Amino acid sequence: MRVLFYFGWSFAETGGTQRAVLAIGSGLIAKGHSVTVLNDSLEIATPFYPHDPALEIRHSLQEFGKQVSLKDVQKKKQQSLNRTPKKSASMQLQRILPAYRRQRWRRRIRGRLPRLRQELERENPDICVVFTPDYASLIDNAFPYRAFPIVLAFRNIPKYMFDETVGFYEDPVARLNYREQISCADAYSVLLPEFSNYLPKHAAKPISYIPNGIHLPSSLEGDKHKKRILFTSRFDTAKRPQWLINAFAKVAEKYPDWSLHMYGSGTDSEEAVELCQSLGVPNQIKLHGAQPDLTEAYQNAEIFCIPSHFEGFSNSLAEAMSYQLACVAVDDCISNSALLKDGAGYLTRVEDGAAGLAEALDTLMGNPELRKQLGTAARQKISAFTPERVTDEWDSFLKSVKSDYKQKKRLFARA
Repeated sequence: MRVLFYFGWSFAETGGTQRAVLAIGSGLIAKGHSVTVLNDSLEIATPFYPHDPALEIRHSLQEFGKQVSLKDVQKKKQQSLNRTPKKSASMQLQRILPAYRRQRWRRRIRGRLPRLRQELERENPDICVVFTPDYASLIDNAFPYRAFPIVLAFRNIPKYMFDETVGFYEDPVARLNYREQISCADAYSVLLPEFSNYLPKHAAKPISYIPNGIHLPSSLEGDKHKKRILFTSRFDTAKRPQWLINAFAKVAEKYPDWSLHMYGSGTDSEEAVELCQSLGVPNQIKLHGAQPDLTEAYQNAEIFCIPSHFEGFSNSLAEAMSYQLACVAVDDCISNSALLKDGAGYLTRVEDGAAGLAEALDTLMGNPELRKQLGTAARQKISAFTPERVTDEWDSFLKSVKSDYKQKKRLFARA
């Protein structure tokens, strides 16, 4: 089976989407499938994470010789979020006239469609996996009578694309478009069963619950005498690293032999450095940047803390659980709460903010027995999320979607 993953800027970021796609693709190759990642970003990015060399990664805009910096794109994105949305007549009309909004969307994408048709004809996939509704719409508009199905694989909680109070998109027109564009897909994948509640209108189509795969380390040995708290994630607003820095600063004086080690990069990295200096605990907080191998960091830590506002499925948290660390998260993150509920970790209340995290850290730093108890429960829970199981589920799901789609096409042809 020829599997095509198609998406844009998120593949250039050293985050969970890139990592998961490379892992899923490599697993499918091991099962005999052909896998291509088609990336239409303008930045030609070398994958940060390991993958099977047989996995083909193609940049559809590479031949234009036009490259831009991902950092510049992130800066522009942040600037657009800080701006007050313009209330143009066109935007107002798009909000109240669905037909006009759809026509405007088709006008926006029409320049991309010839190139996309060319790419899809070249790849000739048996199935295509996209990660946001607009990419499902792009393919559906490029090939309305296509011979292959589209799978929309949500890498986050679907509601965050539509809820203006917590979502990615401040633009109400974009949210309306996303709601409609979901229907362009023929099947859906979500990371946890809890997420399917946000797709009630599409329940008639296949929905699969497939988490990320997590390797269980054979060795948990490390230098636990170093008394380390660990954070491994991107430095951006959604991850709330400032909460953790502030929380640790509140208990650092009480525990001078403990240190906080933070691994990752992102738009808030410089702010984190400044915050550490302003709080007067730079010697107890270590900022290491992004690292491809965090084995030693996990082995030498005792507590893992990730105060994210939202996650699709936190690989960092899952890995910390696999290393039997006592894990702390905030209860407004649905996926982290799902992983740590039933005694697998320590959940703080969002309304308590950094003070709640400080209380959790204080409790765990002073109680080795509780750390051991939570760590054991965490490893036991995450042991069900093996890469082999995840690959098997993707393999079975994609084959089923392809078979169902072909059967429907034959029934429509007869009719």
